[in-house]
Amino acid sequence: MTTPLVPDEHYLWLGRISASYGMLDVQIGLLGHAAITGEKYTEDWSKLAGSPGAAVKLCERALPGMPADLADRAQELLEAAKPLRLRRHQLSHSVFVMDPTDDGPSAPWLLKDPKGSEGQLLEAVEGEAVVRAINRLSREASEIRAAVSSR
Repeated sequence: MTTPLVPDEHYLWLGRISASYGMLDVQIGLLGHAAITGEKYTEDWSKLAGSPGAAVKLCERALPGMPADLADRAQELLEAAKPLRLRRHQLSHSVFVMDPTDDGPSAPWLLKDPKGSEGQLLEAVEGEAVVRAINRLSREASEIRAAVSSR
């Protein structure tokens, strides 16, 4: 018996989700940086990406110093990003296992995340939806950053 290959589509969408979330993470970190320093951009990535969760922590620390309307928008953005960050994490750290209930060659794989939950491989419908949601939040973070740095 030949072991079926994991479909390329899964890797394609995993890569797109990871890249999109990386951009969102940078935008969140830059938002925090702008709120603290008033500077729209930095090349010192150590504060934004020096450790896991650094960008989110930087932005959370900056919330009290932001104007109330922008702090509310930033807090909403951080909340909206949480399930997307979790989904990216689950997909990135999951392993493939054969589905014992599927005898056919079409979809024999399951994903098991680090906590043991099982899921399906990524396909275009979910991949597009996740990437679209992440990209929307990246644009919003950039808009908030521009508003914060101009005040």
